[in-house]
Amino acid sequence: MNRRYLQAISHLFGRTADGRSSEIIRHLNPLARTGPRIFVQVLLGMAILFSIAGFLTRSYRAERRNRALYHFQVGRTLAEQGREPEAIEHYRAALSLARGNSEYQLALALALLGEGRLGEAEKYLNELLHNDPTNGIANSTMARIASQREDFNNAEMYYHRAIYGFWPTPSEHDRLQARLELVDLLARAGAKQRLLAELILLQNELPEDTGIKKRVARLFLSADGPSRAAGIFRELLRENRQDAEAYVGLGEAEFVQRNYSSAQTALRNATRLNPNDPVASRMFGLANEILALDPTVRGLSVTERHRRSREMVRLALGKIEPCISVGQQLPSPAVQQAVETARDLLSRTTRPRRIEEATESNLSLAEQLWQARQDLCPSNADQDAAALVLAKLAQ
Repeated sequence: MNRRYLQAISHLFGRTADGRSSEIIRHLNPLARTGPRIFVQVLLGMAILFSIAGFLTRSYRAERRNRALYHFQVGRTLAEQGREPEAIEHYRAALSLARGNSEYQLALALALLGEGRLGEAEKYLNELLHNDPTNGIANSTMARIASQREDFNNAEMYYHRAIYGFWPTPSEHDRLQARLELVDLLARAGAKQRLLAELILLQNELPEDTGIKKRVARLFLSADGPSRAAGIFRELLRENRQDAEAYVGLGEAEFVQRNYSSAQTALRNATRLNPNDPVASRMFGLANEILALDPTVRGLSVTERHRRSREMVRLALGKIEPCISVGQQLPSPAVQQAVETARDLLSRTTRPRRIEEATESNLSLAEQLWQARQDLCPSNADQDAAALVLAKLAQ
């Protein structure tokens, strides 16, 4: 092989990396003029050398991929065994051999998170989300990190991105889990309006899972959505009439809505199925007391309704008198007059001539006293039977 041939080859492989094809052509042109045989030999030599270089490059890259995969698989096995520190080292090795591999980045971030190394985990997740902002797993993991830091706004943002992002198929379970974690977060943050909005969306996606349905119904109660909670508990009871927990939930939902008769029925069933439930027993007893006091219960005789109206005046007076004692805020003249009217009414024992009118007058007076008591003692939030009946009358 002559000297000009070797020079051409040398120049060729020195220039191809920069894409300077004109240099290749310039050095081959003299060879082409020496004759077709030498020119063909140069081309064949070039092809052989290119093939060898390509083979070596592919072999090197394949070896790195195989080594990276090996470290990743070992790391995954160690992580499954709970050996997170060792898994982390293997994940790091895999990522050093295959930089930018999203699967390896995510595995390393999750392992770091499991070890409580939030800052390091966040670094890899941010890099991953920079390249793929819609990654559902990465977003949900970032949401958990923000949640642990009680950074509720960022956690909520990442959960929304996770819910509407891309997940490995099938993704329904992962999206549901992200939304459940989001509603728990909002409940913890006390964001009732946003919680209620998320729960309404979640209600349309509920699986046939009794535990999840009860969890969502309870969250509806905490988000001031008792009617929706009651609907879920009724659905559960249609499926299983022996579910004491669902009866308790329904009783609480009806109780919050001041549907005390319906609450009593549900709680009676709950105590029948589980007599040792202290919550059901307490609420059932309270519902009984309320229904024994409430003058608006259907089916009462005129006489009984009047008797209960007088009792409401007595109870309301008992609630307001401590608020107007020495050291408390002085009541207005109208309130003082209402107090005196109540005392005078209770001192009389004769039956009024127009009993129905007297009943309505008594209830109006009881409402006035209760409202005044709320204004004078706003910090006293009684939850006994008398307070609940008076609040119902004044609503």
